[in-house]
Amino acid sequence: MLITTNIARAALTNEAAPETNHPVQKLMSSKAIEQFTGQPAQATETSLVKHATVLPTDKPVSCPIHPDPDSAEIKEPTPAPEPEPVAAPAPAEPTLIDKGTFKLTFYDPAVLGATSMPGGMYAGVAAHLGVIPRGSQIKITLSTGEVWYRVVNDTGTFAASNSQQLDVAMPNCDIPSAGVLNANVQIVQPA
Repeated sequence: MLITTNIARAALTNEAAPETNHPVQKLMSSKAIEQFTGQPAQATETSLVKHATVLPTDKPVSCPIHPDPDSAEIKEPTPAPEPEPVAAPAPAEPTLIDKGTFKLTFYDPAVLGATSMPGGMYAGVAAHLGVIPRGSQIKITLSTGEVWYRVVNDTGTFAASNSQQLDVAMPNCDIPSAGVLNANVQIVQPA
């Protein structure tokens, strides 16, 4: 059985218990009370119950009033955990507006005397501007699965009679031997 030291001392010597902000100070065992008072512990414990807080326990309890700073274990503060990186949202996919199947014809602007074209000499196509507006980026998917991206930067007389035709700018040496192809055409709208 354990009781607080200062309260036990005060009760045994008939002194006033000291003021403290600590509800429990250093503890004293029954054997220590016997040594301190010279009286049997059982008798002392009974007389102290009125004056002291009795803490029943079978384990020694340590609650030092003034801990020894040299014996204190000093621990570095544990750093706060790093927040998990948040993955940037995947870029939004562009919207594709299907315009259907188009007939593809080819021309070489250099052969026609052009020295430059908007967006690059061979980056564009001529189209019916009422179907695909000028400046539109388009995706052309050939029947072989090959994909070309071009910009509508021109129109031609063909457009009046065939709104589902594109005239693709391409160097003469790269123009397909068939001369005319069919392909699926989509307008690419950025997300």
